[in-house]
Amino acid sequence: MTSPPETPTQDILTTCPLDCYDICSMVARRGPDGALTVRGNPAHPVTQGRLCARGNRLVHRHLSDERVTEPLKRVDGTLVPVSWEQANREIAEHIHAALTKTGPLSIMHSYDYGSSGVLKLLCDRFFHGLGGWTETVGSICWGAGLAAAEYDFGVAASHAPEDLAEHAQTVVLWGRNVAVTNVHLLSYVRVAKARGAKLVVVNSLPTELDAEADLVIHVRPGTDGHLALACCSALIQTQRVDTAFIADAVHGYADFCKVASAYDPEGVADYCGVEPVLIDRLAGLYADGATATVLGIGLQRHRHGGQLIRAIHALATITGQMGKPGGGVHFGNRHLLPFIDWDFIQTNRRRAAPTRQFARTTQALDILNAKPRIEVLFVSRTNLVSQLPDSGTTRRALESLPLVVVIDSFLTQTADHADYVLPCALFLEEEDVMFNTMWNPYIGYAHAVCKPVGKAKPDWAIFRDLAKALGLQVDLDIVPRETIREAFGEWMSDGQFKQLLEDGYLRLPVPHVPFLDRHFPTSTGKVELFSERARREGGEPVVKLPEWTSARPVDYPFSLLTVHPKWQENSQGEAALYAQVDPVAEVGPGVLEDIGARDGDMIRIITETGAIVCQARVNRSGRSDVVQLAQGWSRGYENVNVLTSIQTSDLGIGSAQYDTWCRLEKVARATS
Repeated sequence: MTSPPETPTQDILTTCPLDCYDICSMVARRGPDGALTVRGNPAHPVTQGRLCARGNRLVHRHLSDERVTEPLKRVDGTLVPVSWEQANREIAEHIHAALTKTGPLSIMHSYDYGSSGVLKLLCDRFFHGLGGWTETVGSICWGAGLAAAEYDFGVAASHAPEDLAEHAQTVVLWGRNVAVTNVHLLSYVRVAKARGAKLVVVNSLPTELDAEADLVIHVRPGTDGHLALACCSALIQTQRVDTAFIADAVHGYADFCKVASAYDPEGVADYCGVEPVLIDRLAGLYADGATATVLGIGLQRHRHGGQLIRAIHALATITGQMGKPGGGVHFGNRHLLPFIDWDFIQTNRRRAAPTRQFARTTQALDILNAKPRIEVLFVSRTNLVSQLPDSGTTRRALESLPLVVVIDSFLTQTADHADYVLPCALFLEEEDVMFNTMWNPYIGYAHAVCKPVGKAKPDWAIFRDLAKALGLQVDLDIVPRETIREAFGEWMSDGQFKQLLEDGYLRLPVPHVPFLDRHFPTSTGKVELFSERARREGGEPVVKLPEWTSARPVDYPFSLLTVHPKWQENSQGEAALYAQVDPVAEVGPGVLEDIGARDGDMIRIITETGAIVCQARVNRSGRSDVVQLAQGWSRGYENVNVLTSIQTSDLGIGSAQYDTWCRLEKVARATS
């Protein structure tokens, strides 16, 4: 491992590790007294010297007294410190016994991207060395939308932020609350507005940008696809589609028109809970010029989430937005993937070992029903109990396992069920490169700023030492910088790699406007409103949404949306922050009066899965059929996923957590 810099007052370039759109470049400084600070890198084209609240809190997280700094073993129900040697020896004994008794599929690794870094993926080399394992696939985040993009466009590819700022005539923030989840997009949106672009916000919840928008549509949750198809229907009927683009670059338009014709704007408006005039205004903006459609992740957390995204894709397609400067659909940047040699990173170019795959969303049920059973579970970069739907079932799954090993820096709710907790280094303590495919085309280098606290180690080093305890021949004796350089392969020159090290960031060579040549990586080379691939894979070739109906469970009249918090990424907060703070549920006007409560009262949210008590807050701009509850907090055994159920989206092995219905009750005040 590369030694961290020795000069305590030196500015050191690093990159935020949070799984976020912005992948911010940072400047870290360690003062003469050992104090650490971080700030946004002013030279980075996107970060521009500014960090969000989550990024600014990372130093506090690094310095927290709650950090796990040495290996822990559960003895008689209590976690006690042990040496690395003892932990590795005993875990290795369990693994060896499981391999002998049941085979490699009895070893499972559950991970996500709560802490990013390409080198963290080296752990797959360890599991290949075992001869196979059970892994998690799919997404609790954005799988349905990515699958929809593959069907329609061949790949999810966003325009450069600069293109939106310079060329968009309308910016539609559809389900993405950028002030919370994508703060650096704000400046580009405001540049576009300053030169005359229109701003549209389509969201089931109020956002901070509503006041700046030219058009705000608070749509009923899960009906965004119906809204989009109603816009399509209106445009087709009035012949306001881009006929030249359709003729040149669209496959299946006639089939799509048959579907769209059923979506009469008047009827759809009532189903979506909006005024019909709003549908006509939105459709007109799409028809009038370059429209950048910026999609959020929550949109596709429904059982029909993939079809919902396909419907919005269709609206952008028939108005000629794809491959147009200032247009496009901004959901992901999966065309960045080929710039990393993933086979080298994850398997060291060895023949793939046999694997069994559990969906991330349903993994708790899969564990409980597994044959052969899971004997050893490794959990890294995720907090399963807090982040998976139906935390009660997740807890039961963890309790059913003979051995649970959690790799983390904190005693999370998942660590409550761990037999061993192994302390991992945080981003200021290790060298890595941050690479994601969510929004902008920059990668970021993370130089080590200081030594790991206590006995913490980078993830790859934890697996390296465990492999040695098992006697496995796996390539984990690495030098981080050399491994990172090799992972980029031949496309990156030595000069570019030097630039990455010195500047802390590098723009990957992808076009500002994807599909500018109107060629799409689909089977027809066109946008496929009719997807033969979808039909071949057992799905709908043309977008198909649920029937129009306002039916909802009689006993559960509210949609429950569990949204991203502003102050932390998912559950990356210390338990002490929540010990004395009640979670807050936001409701629309009139809701509390119906249950005899007032603003600030304690209420109980009840779903078919569970119930929690929280404080009520009225948002006068909110819909009266929606309850908003931020995720990430934990209180004892509680978190938002006490309330959610295990449901899977139609595409992409994704989660449908937003298809959760609830009712509310006032909680009586305690009397002395």
